[in-house]
Amino acid sequence: MKKSKVFLLGNVILSFPIMLLLTDDVFIYILDAILIIFLLFIGNVYFHGFWKDYFSICNDFDEFLKSQKSEE
Repeated sequence: MKKSKVFLLGNVILSFPIMLLLTDDVFIYILDAILIIFLLFIGNVYFHGFWKDYFSICNDFDEFLKSQKSEE
């Protein structure tokens, strides 16, 4: 339940810069670019552990399938 709230909050935060792009002010574009870069950096740091766990599970499953084939 906690992760779904984090994802919802992340979607709201990421949609904010897109709404700012609908304005015609150049200063807002510059602030928007800085904000998007910052959010991408935070996202990479936050999700690094998630992707590491995901790929380790995939590798474990591949090893399991190979061991099953070798036994047959």
